[in-house]
Amino acid sequence: MASRFIILDGGMGTTLEDSGYSVSSKLWSSDPELHEAVQTVHEGFLKAGSDVIGTATYQACESLYLENGFNSEQASKYMRGAVGIAQQAITKAGKAGGSKVGLCLGPFGGTLSPGQEYSGFYPPPYGPKAFDSTGSNTNSFDDATDSEKSVSALRDFHLSRLRVYANEEATWRAVDWVMFETIPLLREGEAIRTAMEDLYRELATRYGAADANDTWWKKPYWTSFVFPEGTSPDASHVSTIVEKMFGGENAETVYPSAIGINCTSPAYIRNLTEQMTNSMAKVLKSASDDSLLLQQPPAFVLYPDGGLVYDVVTRTWHAPKNAPSVDASSDAERSWAKNVAQVARWAAEQEVTTSTGTRPVWRQILVGGCCKSGYKEIAGLRAELL
Repeated sequence: MASRFIILDGGMGTTLEDSGYSVSSKLWSSDPELHEAVQTVHEGFLKAGSDVIGTATYQACESLYLENGFNSEQASKYMRGAVGIAQQAITKAGKAGGSKVGLCLGPFGGTLSPGQEYSGFYPPPYGPKAFDSTGSNTNSFDDATDSEKSVSALRDFHLSRLRVYANEEATWRAVDWVMFETIPLLREGEAIRTAMEDLYRELATRYGAADANDTWWKKPYWTSFVFPEGTSPDASHVSTIVEKMFGGENAETVYPSAIGINCTSPAYIRNLTEQMTNSMAKVLKSASDDSLLLQQPPAFVLYPDGGLVYDVVTRTWHAPKNAPSVDASSDAERSWAKNVAQVARWAAEQEVTTSTGTRPVWRQILVGGCCKSGYKEIAGLRAELL
């Protein structure tokens, strides 16, 4: 029987930074100059016990490469090349056939300067208004039509990036998970689901024509949301997020294979996990016997940060303000791992009674770390759970 827990890796960018490498360019860890260092970090997380490693592609998109002096062909080459680097690390670490590759894709806000993955202040048409350093900011629309245009624009952004990887068969075959992470806005989560549905329609035509029963190209994906200070940046309730991500069903519906929380302080994850689990249980209870949700139940993904907060303007880290306390000890890495593992175990134990019987709320728990969580944290997490 497969383990209830799958161990993810930790924060790529901050681990590079803490190892002495500069991630100061707009490309961050996607910078071609860091390829060798990125592979070293991958290998470090694999040695620490990661079952899934995320590619260094969080901010990677054609526009950022163009801004940094590369052309479109080079942009596609480097974006796809990151998948190859992850594969090479797995092979070198002796984990071929075991550890998996996750294609890491951050939000549109991760491509902006200053980054907006924690606030979601997007310029039109992606949002109502670009970030204003004076503090006059908003990330929500008053007009429903403008909001729909935003979802469409965000869908196009994510779909264009996905096509870079999916349109080259060898690269797409190497991807085991598609990881949409640090999503600050509910409407961006909705746009991602639409982009995945559109992508799979395209791939069904491209790769599925020869054998309709062979759906290797239909990769599982997760959408993990960020909750700075314990709440959604656009004030969406957790229950609303879950309902929207798993609402509606038709012949072309592509639900996330997992949903969860990342790059959020460990101090908030217990409460958020409880909210998300209870919300998922309600959705499952209301699902029909033959629904996709009951046939292919979702997993829960949890990878909080190391406990520090990133200031997007000064690009520095500091302790969170007004955060509730967590279990602490003189061993910071062990304390972090213990806290995260406790929450993961709680989520794994929860059950729900549906029309088809009693079952776990979550099919599996994927758990790791984000910014400022390194090798020791991941090793500690594995020791706690497996």
